[in-house]
Amino acid sequence: MKIIEVLEEAAKRVHKNVKHLAGTKESGTDHGMGAGGDISRRIDIVAEKTVLDYLREINFECTVFGEECGMVELSPNPKGFIIMDAIDGSTNAVRGLPFFCSCKVLHILMHPLCSLF
Repeated sequence: MKIIEVLEEAAKRVHKNVKHLAGTKESGTDHGMGAGGDISRRIDIVAEKTVLDYLREINFECTVFGEECGMVELSPNPKGFIIMDAIDGSTNAVRGLPFFCSCKVLHILMHPLCSLF
């Protein structure tokens, strides 16, 4: 599977798992402070867990830096890094405004950057 396909599939899974949450009271429940220093909302946690679960499912050897989870090592010998904000625009998502997305950037060691917004 090509790298861009991995990122696209992760984005599709996030969409599937959070589309019913956007604009609901449940989406905005407080889950404490994330690694990035902001309040983590339910929609953030669900989206980030979706990405991490998918990467584990396909044995994607990388280290993830997430706004909510911080650093998660998915392999003892990572071949790259994923920097993600699983829901960029959480406040909009919680309020039901359709201006939010899932951002992931992959840096493969010794290779160019691949990103999906």
